[in-house]
Amino acid sequence: MKAPEPGYYNRRGERITASEATILLGDDRIVERTRLELDDDVVTVSTVHLVFDHQLERGGPPLIFETMLFGIAGQEPRWRCSTEEEARLGHGSVVEMLRSSGVTGLLASRGPDYPEPA
Repeated sequence: MKAPEPGYYNRRGERITASEATILLGDDRIVERTRLELDDDVVTVSTVHLVFDHQLERGGPPLIFETMLFGIAGQEPRWRCSTEEEARLGHGSVVEMLRSSGVTGLLASRGPDYPEPA
């Protein structure tokens, strides 16, 4: 079975053309970015608009936002979601979980209540 062609989406979740996507890829796609000092580590939580759909399951909603953690040795956990509202809420949840439980607690919990970790 042939995989579907990638879909391009603006921040409102509306389908756009490849040429419109090219313009968005050149824009600032950061939704939120937070730098935390946790014990001896500096961790950055970064949430961005991906522009193109990262959904791998047929029929699932487009996954066009991604939250990633940087600064964790050997890992770059990430979570994807469909709307900017989910992305902002998820970003805030990750930051709060890191502040309250640290990296180990966040990873043990699998992160915010996004669809599934990527």
